[in-house]
Amino acid sequence: MKRIESEYRKAFAGVTPAPALRARTEAMVYTLGRSRTRRVRKALLCFALCVILLCATAVAAREFGLLSFWQSGYAGNQKLLAALEPLLETVNAEYEGTVALSVPEALLSENSLALQYSVQNRTDAPLYIGARRILLDGALPDTVGTGSASYEQAIFPAGQSGTGVWQETFAGASLELTTHTLELQLDIYRVPEGAPSPQALRRPVEETYTFLETARVAFPTTARALETRTALHDGQPLEFAFDGYSLCVTRAEISATGAAFEWFLVFDSHEAALAHDCAWDKHDPDAGYWDYRLEPGDGMDWRATGSGDAPEAPVQLESGEWAWRFAMYYTGHTRMPDRFVLTPFYVGEGGGPCPEESVVLDMR
Repeated sequence: MKRIESEYRKAFAGVTPAPALRARTEAMVYTLGRSRTRRVRKALLCFALCVILLCATAVAAREFGLLSFWQSGYAGNQKLLAALEPLLETVNAEYEGTVALSVPEALLSENSLALQYSVQNRTDAPLYIGARRILLDGALPDTVGTGSASYEQAIFPAGQSGTGVWQETFAGASLELTTHTLELQLDIYRVPEGAPSPQALRRPVEETYTFLETARVAFPTTARALETRTALHDGQPLEFAFDGYSLCVTRAEISATGAAFEWFLVFDSHEAALAHDCAWDKHDPDAGYWDYRLEPGDGMDWRATGSGDAPEAPVQLESGEWAWRFAMYYTGHTRMPDRFVLTPFYVGEGGGPCPEESVVLDMR
């Protein structure tokens, strides 16, 4: 079966994201080569867009920046940190209103962004930091958010300051290496006296708290080339033949700020694809289905947060074959493994991993 990458791209154009498709989102934490997977709702992903670290007192930018944030995660990986440091761009963009918002530094690459920001409550009442958004050139970028922010950490008492790191991985085409405009937006609400905490709310935030403003800080920054390792050979998909189907890996790349993997299970007929069911049935959650686990292949202590998606049904290719599509995106990883192992496993009664159909992805 001869296929080329353009065929997959045509068949699955617009799949991620698409309203007609069910997004399957996972929060993953890897420790010592073992994985723990928790399925969360798509709606939660919309909130979980940033990694935010709040402090009881003000933290100066020079004391907490992107490099120190990464250094704690990379645990002394000096080679990786040395490659990141010259890519950081000093921004020093500021906003003053009910809160003081500043972005000291940022990093924008062709496939990811990261920025450090600080916020301070300048009022005499507690404030709730609501929705957070990043605009790229005036529009929401096509990204996969993989961080989290606890609801209880979103309330700032009078005078409190905090600092956070926001990381995103772009889904789709690479960003042009030129100057772009980033804009960070925070929705600010006053918390009325006696109001319940955000996690105890039974009504929408806007019906309980008082909206005050959207704090905005915009700044130009230049997208820079970030060293990326990939398992593909000259950009060509990797194909592995198994009994009844083939597995085609069309994306397998990792950089210091993010990782992205995409693969397809390709069958000769629609019936064969349906027999190898890969769709979680929301109407019958106990029904079994096939999924995949992605882990470092060398026993490395690797931790990351990630999200993934899959179509709710196989799609026909121009060749007449049928395929299921999978994708995983990561940020916040602590190491850059030399190889990954992609292992199918059956979710359901009598299920488990199928190591004999695992594939190894060597990152070059």
